[in-house]
Amino acid sequence: MSVKLLVDPVTRRVVYLARDSVLPERVMIIEDGGRQVLFQLSSCEIVEFAGPLPGDIDLANSWSYELSPLGLAPVQAPVQEQPVRLEAAA
Repeated sequence: MSVKLLVDPVTRRVVYLARDSVLPERVMIIEDGGRQVLFQLSSCEIVEFAGPLPGDIDLANSWSYELSPLGLAPVQAPVQEQPVRLEAAA
């Protein structure tokens, strides 16, 4: 069974994991330290992923994984690049 992933195109980190193929319009990630990052569906790469999922991946910890050529892997080092920040339209 495949799942759909929303992936940050800059860092390749998993923003959202959809087992039922329903994707949200927006996702807010609250990082350690309280920093908030807002992602919109249009700013993410949508990936149909048919490979094996790590046993412990879920919505709460999907930001701790990145998409690599070998599949999903835990983020090992701090990300050097910052994700794209979107400002809400007034």
